[in-house]
Amino acid sequence: MAQLPIHERVEEIVKLDLAARMKKANFRKRKLGFWREAATKSASAAKAIQAIDIQVGGNPNGTEGIVTLKFGVFFPDLMAILTPWQKKAPSPVTANDGHVKMSVGALGPWQNAEHSWPVNAETKDAELAKELADAVEAHGVPYLEAALDLGKIATGEVRGADPYVVALSLQRMGKKDAAKAKVDEILAANPTRYMEVASFAGRLKLPVPPRPAK
Repeated sequence: MAQLPIHERVEEIVKLDLAARMKKANFRKRKLGFWREAATKSASAAKAIQAIDIQVGGNPNGTEGIVTLKFGVFFPDLMAILTPWQKKAPSPVTANDGHVKMSVGALGPWQNAEHSWPVNAETKDAELAKELADAVEAHGVPYLEAALDLGKIATGEVRGADPYVVALSLQRMGKKDAAKAKVDEILAANPTRYMEVASFAGRLKLPVPPRPAK
């Protein structure tokens, strides 16, 4: 029997197991991905969108390739502080859009951010379907839940957080000195973006850092 093009085959593999598990967990499906609305775990809850991307590599017209997973959390309610020029959240939100995001390989036992699964003539679809679903449940969903906790983001327990989100989380946890230090760290890493960093500090009601010497 002729094999399906790689993207179509991966979609069918996802339907074998992962789709049902994600529906049970109240995730909504989008093309090769899932998302659900949530709220941050902090004194003042903010809206969050948890996203799972099923990423496919290979010639889209071919029958062989690779598949991997990425997880991310986007905070629409924090855009006014993080990216005030961004008037609307992406639609749909993907893991790549996340203010906090990580690949499955970095989260799981592989300890390899580039980890992926091959999809070819030898691949047993039902077995791969279970591996993908198990990886999402064991590593992805716990990460997405941890990323809702601004306290954990502030302390560095959640990997893959944008430095601006870390600074904001520190400020919201009442750790203003640590938040200021993080802003200084951001500026040191991006000295040519002084106005952007200074404006961000102002939105956090933190002391504006001095302009770096040329």
